[in-house]
Amino acid sequence: MYMFYEKLDKVLILISKNAGKGKYDKLLEEFNKVYKKELERNKFLIVISSDEFPIVKIVKNFKLKYPNSAILVVGGDGTFNEVANELYGSQVYLGLIPNGTANDLAKTLYGKNNNALNIINKSKNPKPGKIDLIRINQNKYCINITSFGYDTIVLSKAGDILHKHPSFGKSAYGLAVMKTINKVRPKEIEFELVDENGKLEKGKGEFIITAICNGKFYGDGFQPSPEAQVNDGILNLNRLKYVPMRKLVPLIKTYKSGKHTELENISLNNKVTKGRFKSLDKTPLLGNIDGEVQEFDEIEFEVVPKALNFLYF
Repeated sequence: MYMFYEKLDKVLILISKNAGKGKYDKLLEEFNKVYKKELERNKFLIVISSDEFPIVKIVKNFKLKYPNSAILVVGGDGTFNEVANELYGSQVYLGLIPNGTANDLAKTLYGKNNNALNIINKSKNPKPGKIDLIRINQNKYCINITSFGYDTIVLSKAGDILHKHPSFGKSAYGLAVMKTINKVRPKEIEFELVDENGKLEKGKGEFIITAICNGKFYGDGFQPSPEAQVNDGILNLNRLKYVPMRKLVPLIKTYKSGKHTELENISLNNKVTKGRFKSLDKTPLLGNIDGEVQEFDEIEFEVVPKALNFLYF
């Protein structure tokens, strides 16, 4: 037990003060129990982010001081994205203890058994490996999913709902769908794609959702690409064509289950290594990188295989 950790100089347990509605007491208690000896001899450190010491600042200082180390991140998908971007290019190992609202990357990594307390115990015996990233527009890295279209409208609305009513938790996503369903519009997109065999495809089309996937899940359990793997050096691309309103609600339910990929006339599925998307109506693409909503003039992307040292629990 802990043999892998003994090879490292330090292990940082980094807790996001904002994730999980700021609730981490039980997780903190479990860490203190599981890693009691390691904490006592200062092999492990527990740090909770604050306004003075935000996540990125803590990670930057730690990786410089302890390049032969690991960070166990306790937080949600957004927190994990921040840490992954900061650690890219380093040799520091990264592990995830889910404590966010949706915890979608944890669903890919751990399946249904993604309870944080269970994973803390599993973290005693990590399996060191690698994880891919998606490079977006040359300067930003995505660890789970980058997408644009109607799904981002839902995500943005869910964020507004959670800001006003934090207690809604995961139910905010379903409520956001109901409040935005009448805003579904097709968007004409120009694209260039390079598939897993190096073949280039160019074209254009009208889509309501485009998802570039390293992981399987986003938006609290929707499955745009249920076959995606985080360490295969390939990105799974899913695009949904526009359907009339009477077919839209059933399609959303199918999209959540991942069975939409069987709808050949509606769902386009590709395995790609890189590509580019650009709007043809001269309006920005409303998209998100691991849940961070922003507007893009265009999206250029590529897989970065084995980009980070990673701990699988």
